[in-house]
Amino acid sequence: ALDAKCYSSNNHTVHQTLLEIAVELPAELADIIAKHEAKWIVGQTTLYGLYDERSIAVVISLANGGYAKTALSLVDEIIDVRAPASDEDELEHTIDGHPYRFSVDPVGRVAPWDIARLMRAVTPVLSVAAPTELLSTLTRKLTKAISIHDNKRGNTEDYSTIWRPRIDSERFPDYLGVLVTAVKDAALAIVLTGE
Repeated sequence: ALDAKCYSSNNHTVHQTLLEIAVELPAELADIIAKHEAKWIVGQTTLYGLYDERSIAVVISLANGGYAKTALSLVDEIIDVRAPASDEDELEHTIDGHPYRFSVDPVGRVAPWDIARLMRAVTPVLSVAAPTELLSTLTRKLTKAISIHDNKRGNTEDYSTIWRPRIDSERFPDYLGVLVTAVKDAALAIVLTGE
């Protein structure tokens, strides 16, 4: 039995080990560990080591074992984005006497390419196990990233024609780009599976 103290540890190696244990357990027991891990991730600004990579097998096992909701909650926290920490004075500038807010790039708990790798691995399984929930989770994350990027400029232009000129282009491995790709790939997978 796992001691409840291990779930609150701030040692990332402990949490990677918990993921390794979860993969070896039946889905109903892995579900318990994954729920604790999703709660733990909420308090983390960065996931170190190979946490995101180790989570892939857990997500797939949970989704295949009938626990797609828990699998998605783990993915949801791993791929979350937030505004970078900055001084409010840095966000707004005056140009020719007019206030102007520059765009801001969202940051995540893991690097953009780690999100891309995670989503490439789990989308085929989650698009079958929980297609609507998968697409909802990804579009919510993309909307959040665009909102952060907009930086309260107060207009409806998201400038996506600059940072993503075509939906099928994979220009830069940044958070906006990988989330657009994740939404596109999930939608395609869902259509191809007939859901």
